[in-house]
Amino acid sequence: MRDNLNSRFVNYTLRLCFWSALCLFTMLVPSILFAQRGKIDSLKTLLSGRRDSSRVDCLNSLSLAHEYLGPDTALFYSSKAFDEASRIGYKRGMAVAINNQSRIAGYAFQDFAGQEEKSLYVIDNYKDINDKNVLIEAYLNLALALFAQGEFDRSEEMCLTIISLSTEFNNQKCMAESIAIRGAINLEKGNYGKSFEYFNESLKIFRSTNDSHNTAIVLVKMGDLYRFAGDHETALNYYFESLKHTTGPSLSWNPLVDLGDISYSVEQYDTNTRLQEQYMQVIKSLTIKSGTSTLSRVRKAELYTASGQFESALNLLAPELEKSIKRKIKAQTMRILLDMAKAHAGSRNFARASFYAHRLRNTAMANKARHYIRDADWQLYLIHDRLRNTDSAYFYYKQFIIVKDEIALDQFSNRLAIYKAATENENQQAQIELLNREKVIREQELQLREQQLKNESNFRNILFIGVVVSGLFAFIVFRNISLKQKNEANRRDLVEQELNVQRLESARINSELQQKATELEMQALRAQMNPHFIFNSLSSINRFILQNNRNQASEYLTKFSKLVRLILQNSQVSLIPLESELESLQLYLELEAVRFEHHFSYKVIIDNELDVMALRVPPLVIQPYAENAIWHGLMHKEDKGALEIAIFQDADYLCCKITDDGIGRKKAQDLKSRSANSHKSMGMRITADRISLLQRQTTLQTLITITDLVLSDGTPAGTEVLLKLPLQYV
Repeated sequence: MRDNLNSRFVNYTLRLCFWSALCLFTMLVPSILFAQRGKIDSLKTLLSGRRDSSRVDCLNSLSLAHEYLGPDTALFYSSKAFDEASRIGYKRGMAVAINNQSRIAGYAFQDFAGQEEKSLYVIDNYKDINDKNVLIEAYLNLALALFAQGEFDRSEEMCLTIISLSTEFNNQKCMAESIAIRGAINLEKGNYGKSFEYFNESLKIFRSTNDSHNTAIVLVKMGDLYRFAGDHETALNYYFESLKHTTGPSLSWNPLVDLGDISYSVEQYDTNTRLQEQYMQVIKSLTIKSGTSTLSRVRKAELYTASGQFESALNLLAPELEKSIKRKIKAQTMRILLDMAKAHAGSRNFARASFYAHRLRNTAMANKARHYIRDADWQLYLIHDRLRNTDSAYFYYKQFIIVKDEIALDQFSNRLAIYKAATENENQQAQIELLNREKVIREQELQLREQQLKNESNFRNILFIGVVVSGLFAFIVFRNISLKQKNEANRRDLVEQELNVQRLESARINSELQQKATELEMQALRAQMNPHFIFNSLSSINRFILQNNRNQASEYLTKFSKLVRLILQNSQVSLIPLESELESLQLYLELEAVRFEHHFSYKVIIDNELDVMALRVPPLVIQPYAENAIWHGLMHKEDKGALEIAIFQDADYLCCKITDDGIGRKKAQDLKSRSANSHKSMGMRITADRISLLQRQTTLQTLITITDLVLSDGTPAGTEVLLKLPLQYV
């Protein structure tokens, strides 16, 4: 009951945060735009009266002012500033213009490779300028570009260089930003304790310099830190606190998007349409710049998938995947690969779902992103489970359990690391306050000596009690952690034993089925290669030789040997490509047509939408029905007959329709009863046994329908056989 109350409280708080945040954001945007445009107007007024280096500085200021309102206009002013600075040999103006272009490339267009290239150009060619803050800005742009491309070690090297230069030239803003980047790097690496320390250090500097906008950004990153550790309530507090500071020129960023993400992880959006609309309103409010509109389309696609609109989701995700790969945004690429695997699986396209799940797993393993490795293993388990691939499903389920347990233990450890860092920070603040109090006490030492001694005595007593309580608390926490780890180990061992038992039982059943399938396949092979067919084929070859028709005898013998080789090859496996099955069927029909002196015509119609290389069917499953049509329907017909075989897809089935215009089943049975040497085909019975075996391996039933065709006057017009096999892919 308490859990339900807590859940309701969190949901209520999230809804309150949504509407309060939306109102605050709506009020802030016009004021920010108005202030920024006022600054631009004043700069344009100054520009007309400026000359030489002063004019270049004014153009660069205009470029910076337009950076968040219009990237194209900002590029125009920076290019103009660079041209005029080059004309008069003003190196600082050229370096600032390229720095502006570098920042615009990364922020507005997410061209991080271009941002890196321009930053390196400034560092390599303008080291000797007097204003070192311009060089520090170039290093900061380079650190951001490397971070965005996942090159964390190089990015941290640039941050150390920035801190060294900022200390020497007293650039507090760039120093705080570089420390915040180090916090983000350690957050990505999973070093949560260090990440907290760096964020907290940068937050102090931003607050001391009244940098409201960067204060808000760092508060959001600290909220992300707690969210990744599983503490959603503390994360929510940081996000909501950051809304009080969302001022500054940047309109493309807002903590509302993080509120949306944390709400999405708490609520069941596929069952709550109203909350879907709220969440989408939050996303739409942030699609001001191209940088956030990309992420909003991914989130919208995820909502489509959750509500079963898989085609709509895939239409949004496909172009976003190409953009993320091109821009080398690895985290977003893995997120979209997971979403595409889910959407394809939902639409029952398991081949594509498996492709994207494997691609996600390989990418995540290369980047050591264990959360995405876990999600990929789970998707592959679900796909193979739906396809009844027991061994593969068991393998990926086992991998999923291993990674899931590792992440659960790491999340618990990370939470402890964050709380430890927070506690150490609070202790440092307490020590500073204690020193201040002691300073006041020393100044009043003569008047308050007696009171001071009493306070020191009380302090020692409290400290002793605190040490005792802390020791007891630490012992309880350590014992609880030990017991929990032991219980988790026992539970994993029990699950492992149960899975081993299930796997052994499954292996036994599969072995029996495989043995039965092998026996049936060999019977089908022997039935297909019946003595009548072999004898008649050899007789036809002999007849061609006696008639001195060497070319036709050679061609017939070549096709006959190729058919025998295909039958022997296909008999080694339980499923073969549809393309191979059709090839052997075509050879058989050609041989029978030649042997019966083209007494019948035939054609095989294949639906263009079918992927004959990817689809799998049992070998020699169509040929017995074609043989039956020729021997019992068409061979006894006086005039020339026709055989038509159509292959097409119907829902989840592969359909094969064999139609002949022969004498019909009733007349064929009468002729068979009067003939002493009737052809006894075993292929039909064996094929039925094989189909019965297939039905035990899938939830879909294989269907065989035989229809007697009649003319309008009631006379027989032939026979139609419809064979429906469940779709099976590679």
